[in-house]
Amino acid sequence: MICVTNLSAINVEYADQTVPAVNSMWSVRRNMGAVRQSLLSEMLAESDEEFQTNRTALESDLAALEDALTELDTLLPEYHDAISEIKGCMDTTTQYQNEILSLTASFAQEDQDSAYVVYRDHYAPAFEEMDALVTQLMEQVDTAVNDAQQSAVRVKSTAEVLLSVVLVLAILIAIIASRMLTKAIVSPLKEIDIAMQNVAEGEFDRAVVRYQSK
Repeated sequence: MICVTNLSAINVEYADQTVPAVNSMWSVRRNMGAVRQSLLSEMLAESDEEFQTNRTALESDLAALEDALTELDTLLPEYHDAISEIKGCMDTTTQYQNEILSLTASFAQEDQDSAYVVYRDHYAPAFEEMDALVTQLMEQVDTAVNDAQQSAVRVKSTAEVLLSVVLVLAILIAIIASRMLTKAIVSPLKEIDIAMQNVAEGEFDRAVVRYQSK
């Protein structure tokens, strides 16, 4: 019963927490790539219309990234500190991103060059740091998932062993009970049969039945 309860708890946690958390992790990674790609497209925009279109896409990707991180924080409260650190890096990249957008909005070559410097020297390193933190968190979650799977396997194996032991004991008890019951029925019948044979042969002094039962 304990094994079944533990196995059920592991399955519930896997379905309600682990799987959604893994999906959120991949959503974070996917949206990070989309944010960086949108920013690069923004830096290469050649018209105000194209600039505004790319900016809308960038803001949408940023919102999706924030939602994914918030969901991940809810699903994995034990990793709150790591997720907070990722959010801190995201705030840093967002600051550099806004500086880049302010420069590229003028479409002046000098500002474009300055925007590239900010991207190369500040935004890219901060983004790579954020990416490294996300990768580290993914590895930790993956390890936790593997541990949970191993725990489920161990619980299942324990349950199978216990079930086998109980089955063997049940068979032994059934065999012992069957033999005791058979002996309880057959022995007095044999005693009566012998007594009847003695009566038939006229040996009344030997026709004695000692069996008693309620």
